[in-house]
Amino acid sequence: MKISPKNKLILIYGDEYAGFTHIHNRHSYWSQKTYWKKTDINKLYTPSKFEKNSIPIKDYTEIIDNLYSKENINLEKNNKPELFDLYLGSANSTNSKDAKYKMLLYKGTKIVHTLYPISSKNNKKKILGLRRGKPKGQQEKTHTVIAVPYYDKDNKIIISCELIWIKETKMRHHILINHLNNKSLTLYEKPFSDSIDYDSIIQDMEYEDLSKIEKIIKEHLL
Repeated sequence: MKISPKNKLILIYGDEYAGFTHIHNRHSYWSQKTYWKKTDINKLYTPSKFEKNSIPIKDYTEIIDNLYSKENINLEKNNKPELFDLYLGSANSTNSKDAKYKMLLYKGTKIVHTLYPISSKNNKKKILGLRRGKPKGQQEKTHTVIAVPYYDKDNKIIISCELIWIKETKMRHHILINHLNNKSLTLYEKPFSDSIDYDSIIQDMEYEDLSKIEKIIKEHLL
């Protein structure tokens, strides 16, 4: 995907386990990818995150360039020296302040296996022990619904945070639903204008901070 300008390190596209895709899925602040703990499959594990302002390709490339120096090579903490060269040290980038990072290169190469911040200070606090999914919606003649689902470890929907537009009454309803016990909570009902920008609402809801809503869910529906 990218070769760093200074040290010619190679950031491959990769997959779930290596390269840019692996780094971005696990460590981007905005990634919706979630991971369940291996020791307790009922609890979520949150890998350390880059700063929320980081631009993936640009900042990842700058950080690996800044980390790549002899003084950052670490033999003591390298658990797989036969496979990787480990770099530990501080670095910054255009959109990220100076922080400590860990980088693994494939042994004797300039190909990046992984890169991530050592600190978890940028992590968003987990309120619910559920995986937040992407917004889903449907548009009917009489109404429009857009919902953010929350899943358990078995990918079963437990909670839905739903916005419902009733076209005949011109009312918008914000409802929380627990699908296990059929409990629901209406947060508000209010009028709306004639125009519903469906695509924009879907896009906004994907990254909207729902921490306040999640606290209500935890207190009243779980």
